[in-house]
Amino acid sequence: MSTKNKCLLIVDDSDIDRNILKNILANDFTIIEAENGFRALEILKESASEIDGMLLDISMPILDGFNVLRLLNKEGIRDFPIVMISAEALKENIQQAALFGVHTFIKKPFDSAIILNRIRSLFESGTVPVGNETIKADFTPETLESTNALISKLQRLYRSYLIQNNMSDANYLHVVEIMKILLEEYAAETKNIELSPTHIRIIAKAAYFYNIGKMIVPLEDMTQLQTEVRQRPVINSHTTAGAELIKLNNDPNTAYFTSICADMCQHHHERYDGTGIPHGLKGTANSIYTQMCSLVSVFVKSFFEKDEQNERQFNLVANKLAVENGAVHPDLIQMLKNCRGAIIDFYREQSDASFRAKNLF
Repeated sequence: MSTKNKCLLIVDDSDIDRNILKNILANDFTIIEAENGFRALEILKESASEIDGMLLDISMPILDGFNVLRLLNKEGIRDFPIVMISAEALKENIQQAALFGVHTFIKKPFDSAIILNRIRSLFESGTVPVGNETIKADFTPETLESTNALISKLQRLYRSYLIQNNMSDANYLHVVEIMKILLEEYAAETKNIELSPTHIRIIAKAAYFYNIGKMIVPLEDMTQLQTEVRQRPVINSHTTAGAELIKLNNDPNTAYFTSICADMCQHHHERYDGTGIPHGLKGTANSIYTQMCSLVSVFVKSFFEKDEQNERQFNLVANKLAVENGAVHPDLIQMLKNCRGAIIDFYREQSDASFRAKNLF
């Protein structure tokens, strides 16, 4: 697919780095340059509709890349994919970028083949992630009321389907609770005050619906999910169907939940090493929340089925997940282990029976 009609804004205080990136990308894209964060904001305020993507340096004087993202969020300007530029892909940078919904990183010194491949993939049909809405400072009463109403409606729909097919939603309810614990740990480790308790609750509730696509895929096809997962085309229809179902709701008041939830539906079979499906997203191209959902869903299925949910069984399951290298960001495995006490306490306090009729509120 031709990308020549796509316009990229390159934001970097280094003339040399901007020129290198321009030389790499100019044959495939229209390029606009900004020598600092303030100039980038001016360009975007004047002509945001003309920008299809942005390459943004993290380390710039006065106004660095993350502060540019905060100001864009405040102004409501974020309709395009963003790629962060960094000399070092530090853990804290990756985690903070994930919270802002950044699609991927490119490292200095630049590798032209890697850059072209990553930037082109953002605009190829069918390969662009659903995307993550930038974390908002707060929910208004109106948006929270609309979001809660949508979640309640979706849960009734999904639970009805599960009951009709002799299935329980206990696993999904456990996923919600463990997601809350993991998100709280993540917020504490990253010290990101923008990941508020309200956001944590909404993101965790979104994880309840990660598998909702199986309502649309015929049940006889769903048996294929149990074998050769990465090679079965039904997975593509299962994930896409779930995302499309969630996105049927176009109420702007529920846009945050819809974005997070649709991404979980679409990409919970992706892998951090890029070998997952349906899009082969690699590294931070897959949302940190979707990676959490993927990890927690596997953990809950394994741990919940144990005769006892104790420390020994937790260690067995967590260590087994750790051996499966490449599925999620390795730091998430350690975060899960850090939550051992809270998770075991949760299982001690709850019983399966108490979950059978539980709502997400």
